Amino acid sequence: MIPIGSPFITFLIQNNLTIQQYVVLYCYAYNKIESLNKYDEKFKFNWTEIQGLLRSGYLALIEDCDFEECRFDNLKSTRKNKIFIKSLVDSFDDAKSEMLLSEDEDVETIALDAYEQDFQVFCDTYPRKVLRHNGKESYLRENRKLCKDEYVKLLRSGRVSTTDLQRAVSHYIDTKNKRGDLCWIKTMLNFLKQEIWADVIDDINNNEPENRINYGGRMV
Repeated sequence: MIPIGSPFITFLIQNNLTIQQYVVLYCYAYNKIESLNKYDEKFKFNWTEIQGLLRSGYLALIEDCDFEECRFDNLKSTRKNKIFIKSLVDSFDDAKSEMLLSEDEDVETIALDAYEQDFQVFCDTYPRKVLRHNGKESYLRENRKLCKDEYVKLLRSGRVSTTDLQRAVSHYIDTKNKRGDLCWIKTMLNFLKQEIWADVIDDINNNEPENRINYGGRMV
């Protein structure tokens, strides 16, 4: 069974989500629409809450239709929701939840598939390019294969989880945007190889003021 503690309840309150809304967002992020339909047949979801997820940008309509008539198959997860959920729950952990009694070799296959999904979300979070302070364009997602190899190597080392890496990259990009200094951002490969992610995670965990953290870029 899944334990629910006070941190999870606090998280829901902070993000203005009900437990039902969280379940819906989770199922869309991990393509479990059949599970939603199955549950809805028995217990019926509160569609007023679903409408709230549309308004907040976590879900979107696949095609034009009256909301009153649409069902789960008419909705889709937005990029905002995928990043939100996958920063909380690893794809690997989600995949294992579907195969609790799997053999070791099956778990290895699950891991590779899950890492591919999570790396894609990680990659999509990163800007494609920026204008550097010298006026030249810099492409941030170059060497994708090397980036993926470095990403998987980090995960297999056990030093960091996909959840923490996603939290780190999202926080890093958000911080650069808020400061208006994206021109100093590291490339995706250097973010991983130079372990900028570790500095960001320390910042998140210590809750230090943003302007005291360098993140491997311009000295502040």
